[in-house]
Amino acid sequence: MKQFLDILWLFAAIFLQQTVGKIMLNGTSISSDAMMPPILSCPDPVPAEGSTCDSPFSCDVGTFCCPDDDSICVPEKSCYCDASTSTVMCYDVMYQITCPSMCPTTRPETNDDCSLDNRFLCNYGNPLDCKDVDITYEFERQCSCYDGKFSCYDNSCPVPCPAAQPQDGEKCSLFAPGNCDYGSFCCPGDDGECVPDKSCYCDGIASYCYDTFISIPCPSVCPETPPNNMDSCDIDSRFQCNYGDAFTCENSNEEFGMISFDFEKQCTCYNGTFSCYNNACPEPCPEVEPVPGSSCSPFESFSCGYDEYCCDGADSDNCVAKTECYCQYDLTTVCYEPSINCPSQCPDVKPENGQSCDMEERLTCTYDEGMCPSSECSCVKGVYVCNEMCYGMVKDESMNVGSMAQKSEDQSIEIVTERKPKKKKINTKKDKSISKSKMSEKKMTKDKKGKKSERRRM
Repeated sequence: MKQFLDILWLFAAIFLQQTVGKIMLNGTSISSDAMMPPILSCPDPVPAEGSTCDSPFSCDVGTFCCPDDDSICVPEKSCYCDASTSTVMCYDVMYQITCPSMCPTTRPETNDDCSLDNRFLCNYGNPLDCKDVDITYEFERQCSCYDGKFSCYDNSCPVPCPAAQPQDGEKCSLFAPGNCDYGSFCCPGDDGECVPDKSCYCDGIASYCYDTFISIPCPSVCPETPPNNMDSCDIDSRFQCNYGDAFTCENSNEEFGMISFDFEKQCTCYNGTFSCYNNACPEPCPEVEPVPGSSCSPFESFSCGYDEYCCDGADSDNCVAKTECYCQYDLTTVCYEPSINCPSQCPDVKPENGQSCDMEERLTCTYDEGMCPSSECSCVKGVYVCNEMCYGMVKDESMNVGSMAQKSEDQSIEIVTERKPKKKKINTKKDKSISKSKMSEKKMTKDKKGKKSERRRM
């Protein structure tokens, strides 16, 4: 697991520096609009849930209003066209609105009985201006009714960090810097670097502390000779063992930009064995499909696709790379067959786990069973194996995903959206970008022409 996280870390670091390089070196910036998915239009009239659809759309359906002010209304559902089934799917959204006429005149306490719809917000008190930290709150207390009981929270001005580390569960006010650090963990030696050992925060009710686990370079405890991956070790996992000199990649690819590394190799001790990864300058995809296990440098496109695999029959326009390769943390090549969704080759009804099957293992079948979970099934050694999953998709700029609240332009409305299913993108022959897929190492043949794959390993 740690090795996999190291891979993710390496690719994330390269991608970050790639983006920074493009911004800083080329003197250009990336528009936030370009990074957002397009806003889909809503047909009129809105298609009924369960009906057939043939093009993407996104619609808000129904209204929920404040009884004494019908100008304060929010949608009740959101509907979209499910690409895998060509069916209109709808899910409940939760928009909360401030409606004083529905609230008790006396501010309630948490766990007081209530019978309000949980979409109503009840605000109490005057605006609170925290001048020392430049924060202003619009109210002192906000309450909502859930399962017949009020749930309330109070705003208060943040305070400086306590001199001594607070105890877990200790009553507190928000800390002015957000988190407060305590204790120290140091690399042995006079010049050893130190980092905080604990960090504490307050949610406005009680304080909570946790171990920071911040890692630091510490040559004094590391082997002089760079260890190999899985060599035995006995040092704290927070110590980094870095080897080699700093270097900069003078990359000719303007799109990728210039990146620098502080070391050539880094090793960390986990559970008695070293986990190591190497830094190297990214290179274009090899023209010929690399041999699994061969040495490599990270590919500029993170992974490289070779040849093409397309669905049969009605889904013949759905294509992925026949083989995809990437350079892993120890600078050796891994190749695998990307999965692909071919709906016409899937059972109409979700199969049972263990049910016999006869289709290629790289084929996947998805079944939408509501908002969460959905299922993905594949044929493994002659039987179906199905996994449940949830997909999240940002609907538009005004909505946050995953039950996160944000204020709308009308401050009487607070939006809390639920997670919307997102289906795997199926690539067509007109769109050769390679979709994200599961890994299964396979030995592949040589001498196949390579092309850049746009997919990034997540």
